[in-house]
Amino acid sequence: MEKLPEKYENEAVTVKDYAEELQIVDNKSNLMAADNLVDIKLKISEIKGFFKESVSLAHQAHKEAKSIQDTALEGWVEAEKIIKEKIGEFDAEKEDQAHQITIARKYKIEVEHPDMLPEAYMILKPNISLLESMVKDAKGKIFIPGIKITEQKIVKVKVKTKV
Repeated sequence: MEKLPEKYENEAVTVKDYAEELQIVDNKSNLMAADNLVDIKLKISEIKGFFKESVSLAHQAHKEAKSIQDTALEGWVEAEKIIKEKIGEFDAEKEDQAHQITIARKYKIEVEHPDMLPEAYMILKPNISLLESMVKDAKGKIFIPGIKITEQKIVKVKVKTKV
């Protein structure tokens, strides 16, 4: 990969200092600043052009590596998802300390009847984050007119890697 030419580095510091010290106080200084802004935009284009090929090659290499990684992980990720679902379905009340498996609960709400909601839960539309927070704090055991609460089980696994 190309290294940034020293002149670009030095110019960047100088132009930043210029911009910070710039004071536009009249039409003349405004026009001068506008001219400098055009020069800055041209320099930005020049620098982007300098790195265009390197960035493009790196992006392509990243996409190819990511595709290979995704293919390698596909079965593993799907297996993880399936096993988590099965563990969650089997016994959501027990936690397996030996394997550091815990079951988290996430509550989703759906506003079925917004007209029934008490005004305290409204901000032109239902205040979803407030409602979700209240439902979470109550572990789903709360009644709010106009709200349907469903529990979603989320299986979490902590893995200790050996070094």
